[in-house]
Amino acid sequence: GFSDPLSPTPIAADTIFNIASMTKLVTTIAALQLVESGKIDLDIPVDTYLPEIEGLKVLLGFDSAGDPLFEDAVRAPTARELITHTSGYVYPFWNKNAFLAQEKGLVPNFFGGGSEWLRAPLAFQPGTKWEYGIGIDWLGVLVEKISGQRLMAYFSDHIFQPLDMYDTFYEFPEDKLNRSLGIHPRVDGILGAPKEAQPKPSVPGSMDFYGGGGG
Repeated sequence: GFSDPLSPTPIAADTIFNIASMTKLVTTIAALQLVESGKIDLDIPVDTYLPEIEGLKVLLGFDSAGDPLFEDAVRAPTARELITHTSGYVYPFWNKNAFLAQEKGLVPNFFGGGSEWLRAPLAFQPGTKWEYGIGIDWLGVLVEKISGQRLMAYFSDHIFQPLDMYDTFYEFPEDKLNRSLGIHPRVDGILGAPKEAQPKPSVPGSMDFYGGGGG
C-alpha cells in the first residue's frame, strides 16, 4: 500500500506506524514476565500491590435527577481480570454510563492527557462481565510498581532490546521521523492525512504517563 494517499509513496519494510491498542499485548507480556518470576500473583486483588486502587465504586447509572448511583466494589480486580477485560474498567466512548460520568465532570476526560482518568469507577463488579476498557492501563501501573521501572524502560530492557525491536517506542525520535506513517482519518468518505495527525518528535523519557493500553 501507500504511506500517503494524497501523494502515493509506497510503504517500506521499515515504515514506522502507530500500533495503538496493540500496546496492550506488550503490557500483558511484561506483566506475565513478572508472573513467571514470581513477583505478581494473577489471582489476588491488585490493591495488594497498588493501595491507591482500594475502595473502588461501581457506577450503576443515574437517577431521575441525573445524580450518579454507586455501590461498593466487592473487591479490587485481579491482574488476570485486568488482562482479560473482566475487571469492571471500561472505555467512556463505548460505555454509556462511563460517557455520562465524563460528560458530567465526575471523571476526568479520557483524552485530556495525564493519568487522572484512571480514577474512573468500575462499570460492573470485577469478574462478572467482559467489556473492553482501561484495565490494561492499570496493568501498566502495576508493572511499573513491581519492576521499579517506568513502563517504556521495562519494555526496552526486557522485550524490545532482546527482540531487536529498535523501532518500537512511545516518544518518537526525531532521527526516525522521516520513516513515520501518520494517522489517516476518513472524512466524508475521503481518506486524508491532516498535518495535525502526523507524528511529532519528542525527547525519550519526556512523557508524564505511559499508558499500558495504548500510545
